[in-house]
Amino acid sequence: MRRFLIPTLLIAAGAALPVQAQSFKQVGQITARFDGKDLLFHSLAQESDGEFASTSAVYREINPDPDNPQKPSVPNRISISGTIGADGNGGMLTITLPYDTDPNVRPTAPDVEPPQVIYFPDGSNPPYWNSEDGTGKGADVNFTRFEMGEKTGQAEGRFSARLCLTPEFDDEPDPKNCKDISGTFNTALLPEN
Repeated sequence: MRRFLIPTLLIAAGAALPVQAQSFKQVGQITARFDGKDLLFHSLAQESDGEFASTSAVYREINPDPDNPQKPSVPNRISISGTIGADGNGGMLTITLPYDTDPNVRPTAPDVEPPQVIYFPDGSNPPYWNSEDGTGKGADVNFTRFEMGEKTGQAEGRFSARLCLTPEFDDEPDPKNCKDISGTFNTALLPEN
């Protein structure tokens, strides 16, 4: 599960990687309380060819027609990421979850990954904190607002999770070194390219 989400996380949050001469626009924010500290993460849109075409808050629709009886085995996915720095640098937090038509209702298809929260205190470098603790519970993510259009959408809500320290990308999270995180998000969404 983690091996699939980590590359996706790094691609979706590409704005968090140090890059020179790029322009960013804040499209939302994530607030979090972790390890006794209040944290603020910026969801950013990145300029491409004169337009803000990509963002760290994305959704992917595998099956955009809920009336289609041929539902895919892979659900839709939302990924909301933010960085501490408004320039795309610094610590990074990502909330990723599957959904069918309503993000507050978890898909019932077999082998669907639970909602996940990942926190990288040092940009996109390990060690990092991961809600995948082996129990299959995952994070608790609740939307108070979720809208999607053809070119943009909006997501607002709350999240909480138990994050366990993960030393390297191929390592399992350490269930003996875990801390709680909770917070809110309010950000624009763009379709994933």
